[in-house]
Amino acid sequence: MDTFTEIALVGVILSLVYEGIQRVFGSPENAWASKLSVIALSIVVGGAYFFLNGTVIWQNILGVLAAASTMYAIFFSGKNAK
Repeated sequence: MDTFTEIALVGVILSLVYEGIQRVFGSPENAWASKLSVIALSIVVGGAYFFLNGTVIWQNILGVLAAASTMYAIFFSGKNAK
């Protein structure tokens, strides 16, 4: 279950990085350029995950995200903005 959560986290990070690159540089005109850039980003983000996995830094990142999502679920998700 932990690996599934970590893979989802890596996917979200990859999506955010790709979206940020598209906002700064614009969308590639060619579909193949878009696919190749996603593959290259996947290798970079996956490599960072590989080297960070099992380190104290990675455990701290997961701990902060878990605490933040718990606080959001307890205090902010049920409130309506009326």
